[in-house]
Amino acid sequence: MAQLSDPLAVGMASRTEGARVISQPTTDYYMFAFNVRRKPFDDVRVRQAVALAIDRKAVMDTVVFGDAQLVGVLPPTLGDWATPASQLPYFKQDVAKAKALLAEAGYPNGFTYTVLASPQYSQFPAIGLAMQSQLKKIGVTLNVDPTEWGSFLARWRARDFDSFISYQAAGSDPDDALYQNFRGGSTFNAVGIDDPKFNDLLDKGRSTTDRSQRLVIYREAQLRADEIVPDIFLFTRTEYMGVRSNVQGFTLSPVATFTYRSLRTAWLQP
Repeated sequence: MAQLSDPLAVGMASRTEGARVISQPTTDYYMFAFNVRRKPFDDVRVRQAVALAIDRKAVMDTVVFGDAQLVGVLPPTLGDWATPASQLPYFKQDVAKAKALLAEAGYPNGFTYTVLASPQYSQFPAIGLAMQSQLKKIGVTLNVDPTEWGSFLARWRARDFDSFISYQAAGSDPDDALYQNFRGGSTFNAVGIDDPKFNDLLDKGRSTTDRSQRLVIYREAQLRADEIVPDIFLFTRTEYMGVRSNVQGFTLSPVATFTYRSLRTAWLQP
């Protein structure tokens, strides 16, 4: 068995005699994160403009050949917790509105910024390059910095970036996906977002036990996250595993950390 992360490796394994590839869309998702402590991303209108300039489906099709699912704020692999992306106002590409927001924020001619995109994962720089061409439509120049993984981690810890591309684990509950990454004061809140309304919703979500109430809370939280744009939520990460053809009973889980639990029921066909 071998975990596969590169699309070329997936293709090669699928064509290898005596092997097969198992795939599963996960609750992990790719994202383009802003440092909201730095100009120009301290202005929500700028973050909204960048979000509206992006055709997320085109990015997904370019980077992973469409083998994923678009993410609104929560990945659709979380089931009914996820608000459909079509219901989020800042999800669909709207270049004219993006230009108007930039002008309103004081950037009528656009601006230049850099995104950290480590080639440790081939999808990261590919996402940056796909977004680069789209942002030109609103006058924004995006420089993709293929930062070595160790340097990326050091700069992530120091919050030394304009923006970065990575993927995040959403776990099996919306609290897993949102609280540690976006709650003001959280150690893992690398983007620096600290929105009182959003904080209050996240606090209510983790302190309420009634599922129907939590569904309402997290729907409102997703609408708020879409509005304040800490990240551009892109598409789910698909887990690939190459196995020998005689491996039976092994399945992948949408929650990537649960994947190896199925080894308990796996067996080798003689």
